[in-house]
Amino acid sequence: MPTATEALILLYLAVMMTVVAFLAWFTGLRLLGVERAGMFTGLVPAATLTVAALQDQALPGLTQTAGVLVVVAGLVWGAAGGRTPAPAAPEPISAPPRSLSGAEA
Repeated sequence: MPTATEALILLYLAVMMTVVAFLAWFTGLRLLGVERAGMFTGLVPAATLTVAALQDQALPGLTQTAGVLVVVAGLVWGAAGGRTPAPAAPEPISAPPRSLSGAEA
């Protein structure tokens, strides 16, 4: 059985990491749209690296920092509206030729 402290932590995780997280995510989808809300998932590596560094009381490694900076650069580029050009729309298909009736043939 968990201790009182462990039970409170489990309750916190159950409420905050499921109920509140899902409500925040789906509210963000509704308010921001799929493209912008989806970009927020890119914050997970930066937040993880920050929390891990605070918990370890040590600076992260160079490769970890470089990886997070690449993710942050992608988020900034995406937030600024950086998009690749859309492909040209295909030409509309013309209507098939009308069949000629016996009188016109």
